[in-house]
Amino acid sequence: MVATAVAVAAAVPPVLASLPARAPAVPPGELVSVVRASAAHPYQGYAEARAGLGLPDLPGAGNLPSLLSSTTRMRTWYRGPEAWRTDVLTTVGERDQYIDGDGTLFWDAGRRRVTDVDGSPPVRLVRPQDLLPPELGRRMAAEAAPDEISPLASRRVAGRSVPGVRITPKAPDTTVSRVDLWADARTGVPLEVIVSPRASGGPVIISRFLDVSLSTPGTSAVTFRRAPDTRVERDEFADLASAVDRFSPLVLPDHADGLARRGAHQGPALTYGSGFSVVAVLALPAQFLPRGRRFLPDASTVSGAWGQAKLVEAPLLNGMVFTNGGVGYVLAGTVTTSRLEEVAAGLVAEGIGLR
Repeated sequence: MVATAVAVAAAVPPVLASLPARAPAVPPGELVSVVRASAAHPYQGYAEARAGLGLPDLPGAGNLPSLLSSTTRMRTWYRGPEAWRTDVLTTVGERDQYIDGDGTLFWDAGRRRVTDVDGSPPVRLVRPQDLLPPELGRRMAAEAAPDEISPLASRRVAGRSVPGVRITPKAPDTTVSRVDLWADARTGVPLEVIVSPRASGGPVIISRFLDVSLSTPGTSAVTFRRAPDTRVERDEFADLASAVDRFSPLVLPDHADGLARRGAHQGPALTYGSGFSVVAVLALPAQFLPRGRRFLPDASTVSGAWGQAKLVEAPLLNGMVFTNGGVGYVLAGTVTTSRLEEVAAGLVAEGIGLR
């Protein structure tokens, strides 16, 4: 009986997906607009994100390489941008993240430990929430130009018939070939997102809900309740990027080889570019940057105006690490390696400031 129940449960998503999709016809431009405006709409459900970026282990990056190179199973409860919870489910337990108006709580069930981080950092690394269809889809839609969107046939996602849109970036230097997105027509909440690179024919990110409700979760669902045996720790920083942004005395230039910094934030951690051609940069004193043969041993070495750099190549994301003039630089972006090298040369030419 148990085996039969498991078999039936496993078959439900494919069966639902095979049913005819009769979503309302929505012009692609209109669908993109409602997706962009969907940040405040609540949702809750179970989702899987398969990412195949193939990143190497990076010192200080925590679970980032695994997050972007494997399948992540998540339960999420989202009341709004400042009240949500996402649980990453693993074979040994779960790792939860709670957001409220005061900051972030990280719960590690295996270690029975919660880490409390005050405030919301202006700079941070990718977190599991970013790979959920609503967050990933909204970010992709925000970068799409009107001449880059086209209609897609509707499909069934988590039992719902939803319209789709394809985003095909036109920038010659981006690694993104296309983004296929299906969203609820009324609320604009994306339910499935597929990102494909130019380097290969298959997608490298597939994020979809297997079960979803577009209703508002209760406050208890996004409120952490401490058990008696829980260890509580406090930390100033959510991750390496926020720590570098806080402590590094360096200030990156406003432009790097024609790419302008994104947003008003200034400091040692910035992103440059527009649309789907984006490069993130961290700058820190060279002595804090790992070096030697054991650091990124499988990366190739490239030379240029920056000196020598380790080059990490992946289908969707390319990266560079180098030191120049006593400054350590870490670059990563959805741009070609040649464009990444141009940005590196531009950073060295513009020079670094102090704060």
